[in-house]
Amino acid sequence: MHDGRPSVTAVAAARHRATHQVLERGVVFSDPLAVRILGESESELLSAAAAHPERRPMGWFVCARARLAEDCLALAAERGIGHLVVLGAGLDTAGYRLRIPDLHVVEIDHPATQRWKLDLLVASGIDTSRVRYRAMDFERDDLAGH
Repeated sequence: MHDGRPSVTAVAAARHRATHQVLERGVVFSDPLAVRILGESESELLSAAAAHPERRPMGWFVCARARLAEDCLALAAERGIGHLVVLGAGLDTAGYRLRIPDLHVVEIDHPATQRWKLDLLVASGIDTSRVRYRAMDFERDDLAGH
C-alpha cells in the first residue's frame, strides 16, 4: 500500500474473479458484478489472461475460496447468523450481490483501498446502501477498536 493506491492484492484478486467470469463464465464462482466493478473491459481481461497463463491456477484458487466462503455464509444465514464482516474486502462484491434477508455487511479495509472501491462502485452504478464501511490500516491499527 503506497501513495494512497489500493493494495496489489486487492487489484489481483479482483482481476482473477473478473477473468473467471469472462473465461469460464463463472462456472466455479458466479459474480455478475466482478467485471463491472473492476472497470476493465472483457477484451483487456482476455488479453491479460492470454499473456499470463501461469496466473490461472491462482485465479481458480481465488474463485474457489470465494465460492466456499459464500456457501458457508448461506448455511450460517439459514442458522440465524445475520452479520458478515469482510476483512481486507478489496473489490469483493458479496454485500452488493447476495440477497440474504436481514444480512448486515461490514467491510473493513485500508482507507486507500476503500476510497478506490467506493469510486468504482459509484462509477459503475452499484448500490452501496446495504454495506457499511470501516477504514483500517491492518499494519498499524488494532482490529479490536473497529
